[in-house]
This record gives sequence, C-alpha cells and structure tokens, in this order.
Amino acid sequence: MKRNLLSLCIGLVAGTLASLALTCARPRSGAWERWGITRPAPDAAEPRLVAACTLLYATKFDSARQVYADLVRDYPNSAEAHLGLSMAYRYLEQRDTALAEAKTALALDPEGTGPLCQYAKLLLVRLGTTEKPGDSARTAGAIEAARKATATRHRYSTSAHVTLWTHYVAAGRLAEARQEMKVLGEKGYYPPILMDFGRNMLTGLPPDAILFTGGDTDTEPLLCLQATEELRPDITVVKLSFLMFPKTIATIRDSLRLPLSFSDQELQEILSQPDFAGGKPGVRFARIRDNIIANAHKQNRPVYFASTVDAGLMGDWKGHLVREGIFSHVVPARTDDSIDVPKVLENVESWRVATAGRKVDWPACMAPNLRQISWLNLHYISVYLDLARHFQSQGDTAQVDEWCRRSYGLIEHLEDPQRAGHVVRAWLDLNPSSAEAKELSKKYD
Repeated sequence: MKRNLLSLCIGLVAGTLASLALTCARPRSGAWERWGITRPAPDAAEPRLVAACTLLYATKFDSARQVYADLVRDYPNSAEAHLGLSMAYRYLEQRDTALAEAKTALALDPEGTGPLCQYAKLLLVRLGTTEKPGDSARTAGAIEAARKATATRHRYSTSAHVTLWTHYVAAGRLAEARQEMKVLGEKGYYPPILMDFGRNMLTGLPPDAILFTGGDTDTEPLLCLQATEELRPDITVVKLSFLMFPKTIATIRDSLRLPLSFSDQELQEILSQPDFAGGKPGVRFARIRDNIIANAHKQNRPVYFASTVDAGLMGDWKGHLVREGIFSHVVPARTDDSIDVPKVLENVESWRVATAGRKVDWPACMAPNLRQISWLNLHYISVYLDLARHFQSQGDTAQVDEWCRRSYGLIEHLEDPQRAGHVVRAWLDLNPSSAEAKELSKKYD
C-alpha cells in the first residue's frame, strides 16, 4: 500500500514537472500568440513589438520596417524583431535582405513557427523551379523547415502547408501538391467566405471548362474543394501566375488536359526570361495565355476569366467577354462586355452568400496583405448592379430596387461608408424615385 502511494506521488510530481517544462518551452506570451516565438524578447520590448506588428498587419510596411530595425538594434537577440523585419522587407520587395533576416530569426529561435514558415517560404520562392547545382540541399533544408513548422500547434502552422503546396505546384509535383491542399481542407484553413466564393464559381461553370484565376484567394479555395470534396474535378483551374513556370504549365498540360500546344523545349525557350515588365504582362506571358485560349476554342472547350482577374492580364480578350456571374465567358467574337442575363440569374440564385455582407478577418493567414478578405463582396455587388442596370433598361423599377437592395445588403455592415455611399448613389441613378434609396442617401451625404 505504501509502495503504491509512493509510486502515485512520484507520478504526480513527474507529471507536474513535465507540464511546467512544456509551459516554459512554449510561453503563453504575446510573442507566442503573434508568431509562435518560443524565445521571446525582454518584457521592455513588448510595447514596441506590439506597435510594429500592428503597423505590419495594417500593411504599412515601411513604417513597420523602421520600428523593427530599431528593435533589432536595441534587442539583437530578439527572434521576433528579426522576423518582423524580414516580413517588412519581403513586402517591400527586398527579398535578399528579407531572407537574411529570416535566417537570423531562425538561428535565434529554431523551434518558432513564424521563423520556420518565413525561412521556408522565402527560400523556396527564391529557388523556385530554376535550381542550380548546389541548390538541392537548400531546397531540402527549406522543406524540412516547413515540415517542422507544420508539426507545431500554432495557428500559423498551416501557412507552412501553403508554402509546400506552392513549391510542389511550381516544381510540377502535382500529387504532393494535392496532398498539401487536402491537409489544408481537413484543417479548415480557408474561412467560409473564401470557400463559398470558390464554390459559387465552380458550381456555376459548364462541364469541362477552363477557369483563369488571378491570385491566392480566388485559386486555392477552388483547388481545396476539388481535393477534399471532389467538387467539379472536370474544371481546370489555372492561376495566371502559373504561366510563368515551365514545369507547372507542362504538368497542368499533361495531367489536367490544358490545351497548350507548346512542347517542353518551346516552353523553356519562351519563359527563359521574365514574363512581366513594369508590373504588366509581357509578350511571353501573352503567347502562352493566347495559345491556351485559341486551342480551347478549337476543341469547343469553354474558357472563363474569374471576376477577380485584373483586366490588364486579359489582353485583347477583354473585348471578348460575356458575363455569366462572378466569371466571364471568353468567346471568339468581340462582345464589348455583354451580359447573359438568364445565365447570371440562374447562377445568382444558387450562390451561397450567407457568409458575405460582414467584415471578415483571416487570423490563420500569416500574410498581412491577404488577411482582410471582405473585399470579395464587391464581386457579388458588381453582378447585382449589372442586373439592376439591365432591368432599368427594361423599365422594371421593382427589379432595379431588388438588386440594388441586395447590393446594399452586402456592403452596409462592412464599415466602409465610401463604398456603401457609392452603392446608394448608383441606386438613385438607376431609380431616382426610390423612397428607400432616398432615405439611405441621408446616411452618406
């Protein structure tokens, strides 16, 4: 009996010590909450670190850089200060300096989620798919860091899965990319508004369509739905920046039936130099885009641009669009931006928009420029206002009010009086006699 009691006491003490050790190893501090820093700076640095982080996530990158640079000077052993400085430099397009600061942050805190994620992302993006002799070891080290980050319990650990997905896509390793996307879906990384937006695009497209998308938030959720729910696997989703990577394009061409007639050697020659100059798509980018669209038309495969795609990336195809919802059909003949009203109405009535119409943050996203995603509402609003304009041309003021009312319903709670006022003014322009619009306009005078 005494022996059992002694064993029990020893077990309780050991458990308590283990719990204390875990608590010490993973501090419940601002540093851990912000970026998973396991070795925080002295308490005296905390107010300035909070201020710098606030500036960074307000996308005031130059101001954040200045504050973090001062912190690095005063607290050279602060992993968080070096990480923040790396983040600021990254968004100021100074990637070499950003990578150097990320390496320092990781050396100071080898277990920190943020340093691991930042180092892996910067190094993998820098190497891309143009590895030179000796780069393979660095690539392996970056992947190891990303894998290590995924094992932490911090909310930003999912960012490492995104980094791995991006790398595998760029390298043409489609099976591994799909696995990372499946994990992101299982972990619920993408918030409901993004998943609903992606679902609303996929479900409205015709069979076997090709959809060009413009960025992360209008591409990854669609691929996540295809990977985790097998939703519309017949749709070929092509992020336009994918057209810059020969291995990626070749993989999509061969595995996802992208109608591209260029050989691997031709792709290498076309993309041997940068695609973009001065922020605008160059001739090489346009050649690949136009080849895909022309071949798709020959095969009678429908091609679409998502409404999130910048018009500058569409080239001359901007004049060949027929709006069908939050995407536009690219047709062979010029259309001058027409609208297929029956198709739009069909798509709109099946949309999931319950998650829209209110301010949404994305706390699991480490990137400052991606966390605010309420702007997606603007694409729904644009469709609603197009319908209102159509019904105004038909003299149907009841339908004008209906679609303007829906537009306002998606903007009124977003703490954006400028855009809300714009919607109300558009409503009054379309139906000057609307008593409801007149009353609302008093809020924005």
